[in-house]
Amino acid sequence: MKFLLLSHISPPATDGGSKVIYEISQELEKKHQVLLVSSNCQSTDDFVNPKSKSLKNGLPVYKFLYRPLKLLSLIFPSFLIFAKGPIFKLIPSIKTLIKIYKFKPEFIIAGPFPTTISIYARFLSKIIRPHPKLILIPCFHFTDPIFRKKILLNTLKNADYIWSLTNFETQSYINEFKIDSKYILTLGAGISPHFFKTPPNTPKTPRQNLLFIGSFAAHKGIEILIDAYISLIKKHPKLSLTLAGHPTLYSPIIERKINNLSPDIRKKVKIIYNPSSTALPLLIDHCSILILPSTQESYGLVLLEAMSRKKPVIATNIPALCEMIKKSNSGLTFKKNNVSDLTNCLTKLLRSPKDMSEYKESGYRYVVSNCKWDKIINKLCQNICP
Repeated sequence: MKFLLLSHISPPATDGGSKVIYEISQELEKKHQVLLVSSNCQSTDDFVNPKSKSLKNGLPVYKFLYRPLKLLSLIFPSFLIFAKGPIFKLIPSIKTLIKIYKFKPEFIIAGPFPTTISIYARFLSKIIRPHPKLILIPCFHFTDPIFRKKILLNTLKNADYIWSLTNFETQSYINEFKIDSKYILTLGAGISPHFFKTPPNTPKTPRQNLLFIGSFAAHKGIEILIDAYISLIKKHPKLSLTLAGHPTLYSPIIERKINNLSPDIRKKVKIIYNPSSTALPLLIDHCSILILPSTQESYGLVLLEAMSRKKPVIATNIPALCEMIKKSNSGLTFKKNNVSDLTNCLTKLLRSPKDMSEYKESGYRYVVSNCKWDKIINKLCQNICP
């Protein structure tokens, strides 16, 4: 079979949705013909930041259109989708369009929302002959109003299949948007094979270290984690905090908060920008607990990555993360934006090696059984080509 995969961020992707698209392409290439197309940006901030470095691979984007499109969105709300980009430059787009047309994909897999990628994918599915089937991976954030823009919902309802990441997402499509369940594939997502290549490594001299991995965006809740860490440090003076991920336009606010800490606390907080994909397993191996304090997540891929390295997790009690932690029995959840509740969860785990051990083993078993890409892609192919 021939698959065209479209993503808004170029690999190695830092965004969870784009990482999923890239890893699907890697698995599909083992048995099928694959063409992967993305922008030459590493994050959504790169669509609008003229100072950001462009990657060699991927389609270049227009960065000067962001402000006029955002102004237009005040009158025409759907324009906000285009302001989120990417808006690909004309000549490279035409060349890529010709390449895609010659490739003649049978299926287009595209995502995530709420960028322009799904709109491009729908357009391609209409102009290519014979028409390829469109599979969307929306990574839907149900609390974010921009995901409900009419142009996106129309694209969603016109897809041949919707790749859902959780049961919560599936039921929301059925109950809220009245989408027939036969068009929804609840497949979840896997994690990169390199997390399984080497067994989890417990350092010879383990130390208490809290770890966050993700973009430094406002909705990731990093400030909540920092506040919880400050509350813990008096009773756990050896405890450190590591924040790893891709910098964003919001990063200076987080850096300023850390710089305002007292020197004895500040020296125990470490920021690691742009860790390589191969470095992530080692980072996780050297932590005690991985925390995901986001207010919006469609899945929480980093939780699976932590489970694969036998680490307990703590996450916000939003539906997608609650579902994952409940299914895997891999850790605890805390009330969204509640520093006190996060502090209590951390205290409970740090004081209970028995609970930590149970969560480690349970999470690991879940990932091995459910989150390997070969199994997920086999399910995909069985559903789209019965």
